Amino acid sequence: MLIIELLFMVASAVWVFLGFFEYGFAEYSMPGSGFFPVVSGTLVFALCLLDIINRARAKKPINGTMKTPNTKHALMLGFVPCRLRPLFVIAYGFIGLLLLRYAGVIPACLLVSGVWLIFISKKKLWLSIAISVVLTAVMYGVFVIWLKVPFPRGIF
Repeated sequence: MLIIELLFMVASAVWVFLGFFEYGFAEYSMPGSGFFPVVSGTLVFALCLLDIINRARAKKPINGTMKTPNTKHALMLGFVPCRLRPLFVIAYGFIGLLLLRYAGVIPACLLVSGVWLIFISKKKLWLSIAISVVLTAVMYGVFVIWLKVPFPRGIF
């Protein structure tokens, strides 16, 4: 865990540096293009530092070892071993991005959220469909209807 936190701290320090010196934090009393990297980088850095401090105070090992999972929780979807779950989530996100690019925002949002809720979160089918439809409708309403931001349509 310490290695990951240190990597995030280095990345956030780069964001803050670029936000201030490369993109510009503020221009003419308005937020510049570096405003978001500075704010988010500072937040990530502070939270990682706070986590390291809290672990040191609790005298828990910073580089904690994973406990051997019991057989009930060792596999996700019956084929993904416990230690490969982060890679599965990354691959799932990549598939979602490809779907977003080629199918469009609305179908991608419906499929990605629906599949996640049904297979990963193990929600009931009708509840998963309802949540996916409501989530997609709210997203469409906010961006397309209210803010007038057109979505990329993909093949649809």
